[in-house]
Amino acid sequence: MHRFYAPDIATTGELPPDEAAHAVRVLRLREGDELEAIDGRGTIYRCRISQASPKRCALEVLSSHSEPTHWGCRIVVAIAPTKMMERLEWMAEKCTEVGIDRIIPIRCHNSERTTVKTERLERIVIAAMKQSLKAVKPVIDPMTPIADVIAMPFTGRRYIAYCDPTLPRSARRSLTQAYLQALTTAPSAQPDPAALTPSLAPSDQSDYSDYSDYSDYSDYSDQLAAPAADAPAAPKPAGHDALILIGPEGDFSPEEVKAALSAGFTPVTLGPSRLRTETAALAATLTIHSLLQSLHP
Repeated sequence: MHRFYAPDIATTGELPPDEAAHAVRVLRLREGDELEAIDGRGTIYRCRISQASPKRCALEVLSSHSEPTHWGCRIVVAIAPTKMMERLEWMAEKCTEVGIDRIIPIRCHNSERTTVKTERLERIVIAAMKQSLKAVKPVIDPMTPIADVIAMPFTGRRYIAYCDPTLPRSARRSLTQAYLQALTTAPSAQPDPAALTPSLAPSDQSDYSDYSDYSDYSDYSDQLAAPAADAPAAPKPAGHDALILIGPEGDFSPEEVKAALSAGFTPVTLGPSRLRTETAALAATLTIHSLLQSLHP
């Protein structure tokens, strides 16, 4: 069944003009045909077309049901937009297909792009939401200074991935390790900035971040292992909301890293490979999903 995005269907009872044109002109749907409409907030409507024209497609709602995100927690990526907008658009599309709740373009000291046309990003994530059969549209924020994101209230855990050529990757915690470790600590516990001692030297590795090692959670397997045969099964920990900072093509400045660590962000590596900014954002999103699926297959 064809699926359309109709954010105001509950009040208007019709498709938006662009979706109406696609339904009637391109797909040639007519009165009596059925379709699905999603409002982008988690509700799916099964509808029958009552009036069909290229400018107006009125609907009769037959039924509706709620379909929240399947990952059960919030995944937020704050990313410094790449110089080539196409790469940011690719990231928004793929993260939406995988599953993400919010994308925050951030303006940093080393940013090569200081403006973003969110209207085009909105169209891209709407198409990806429909294609991947989701009912919740990711929120696309306007360009936001990194200082505002660092100071922004957030109920989950916050991570910052950045390059540090003076500290071997093997000496840093991966996002996988940090996320799983957070599952075994009290929700109110926050990282101690004094214990986070990576070098704040500027990175000479522009346009890249680290990649995730999906198998890198053996250090915490004893805390998440299955109980003994004669012991009652303990409930598996639920995933926690996560905000991940991904830097610009010239990486975060030392001052930005210091501000994030002082605010309680956990520094993480995304693994042994060096990835472009947009790929790092997708890798971080996939890492969270992979961990959630391993906990609740």
